[in-house]
Amino acid sequence: MKKFSREAITPEPTPLIDITFLLLTFFLVSTMFRQEEKALNLNLPEASNFDTGVSKNSPLTVELTNKKLVVNGTSTTLDKCDDLLKALENKKQTVEVRIDKTVSYEKVIKLLDKLKKYELTNLNLVTSTKKP
Repeated sequence: MKKFSREAITPEPTPLIDITFLLLTFFLVSTMFRQEEKALNLNLPEASNFDTGVSKNSPLTVELTNKKLVVNGTSTTLDKCDDLLKALENKKQTVEVRIDKTVSYEKVIKLLDKLKKYELTNLNLVTSTKKP
């Protein structure tokens, strides 16, 4: 009679390495498609009946909260933003305006007056889309 010896069963490392690299590749590629983070964490008003029309390559973004104003990632105030707006050469470019819903109406009007003063009239008021 023949004696059978028991061998220890060990998992094969090659498929595990392949799966690890596939997962790594997936996570690297999926993080490339994330939208860039904006400068301020805004609580945008919701809109449900129209397209927000956010352009992916907008050259100018303006974000306003009760305490801060950020123009293209540069933190400033309403009084000091004249230099940034005056320096813009292309007056026809799209301006994405992101305003927190708690900002007073007076501040919004002051910001819109500043943009109009420097002939930046191609505005895109960004809202968050309402979840159905």
